[in-house]
Amino acid sequence: MDAIHCTASFCGHGQGSKQQIAYGHRDGSLTALAVNEDGRSVVKLFSLPHAHTKPVLATAFHSATNRLISAAHGRVHVWNWQEVCDEGNRTTGEVRGVHPREIPLPESSSVNVALAIDTDRNHLFIAASTDGSFIVHDLNTPDVRKMGTVNTGGPKVVIHEMKYVPGQTKQLVTASEDGCLRFFDPRSGAHVSSFTPATNAPTEPTPPFAPHHLSSVDCDPLGHWLVAGGGARMAFLYTLPTMRLIAAMPTMTNIMSVRLHESVIFTGHEDPFLFKWAMDGSLLSEPGLDHVKATMSIEPISEDAALVAGYGGFEVAVAANKDKESTSSS
Repeated sequence: MDAIHCTASFCGHGQGSKQQIAYGHRDGSLTALAVNEDGRSVVKLFSLPHAHTKPVLATAFHSATNRLISAAHGRVHVWNWQEVCDEGNRTTGEVRGVHPREIPLPESSSVNVALAIDTDRNHLFIAASTDGSFIVHDLNTPDVRKMGTVNTGGPKVVIHEMKYVPGQTKQLVTASEDGCLRFFDPRSGAHVSSFTPATNAPTEPTPPFAPHHLSSVDCDPLGHWLVAGGGARMAFLYTLPTMRLIAAMPTMTNIMSVRLHESVIFTGHEDPFLFKWAMDGSLLSEPGLDHVKATMSIEPISEDAALVAGYGGFEVAVAANKDKESTSSS
């Protein structure tokens, strides 16, 4: 069973303080995994076989309210994760009796859905159109009340991934099809700045746009660092809020997913390899993958291992420095 675009999410700690990870499948189901004590393998806990009727495109976890958000074409679901886990522990298999809070999306929604959570105000942002607008919901309310739509006036491009940058920046950043990083004020929706990593320029790309799309963007929990990657076959690491380039990390194929974890960077590609980089841009490890043929999502477990999901299934790739072993599970 294949996973699909940007679906793995850390979901806190379950029984025995084990890390939990949820990710979505092409058939619309969700699977919950627990990280074993060795930190290099996972075990399946339970599944939600009919979480969505269409492929899961994105997930996000809100630790303050213990909610998992999953998105598919036309609809976003907000799950009470404790309720899901309780039912999963009771059934030890498939969870069918738990119903999420449903958020319908516009009929004219984009080919992709991107999610971001403002962890300072507990607001959920959904980018599901090509007109540059975001839908905003309040995670502080039991019914995840819709607060409105923020019209940013941005260009009509597909947003592949969106993150909230905490710390001093406190902005939304989007990685788009036209190869541009755009920063927005989450309160007003005002466009703050743009940056094109392929040219290392603080400007909008010039139409008809370079072919170097951005597939993924991530930042650290304190908002000090930002990493982005995509069709330029390069990952870029910047300091925040100045966007000063720290390192450019070249690869052989397009980058599909980037993740920061403590003092390392993971990148996943259109080939069966996971790359791990130091913060100075030096390559630390490049383990081969046994099952995943092209990476669509990475969820770090530690500095030496990450759950990789994509075409072919999922596995835990062990990326110890200078070590190319891979421990898989499917």
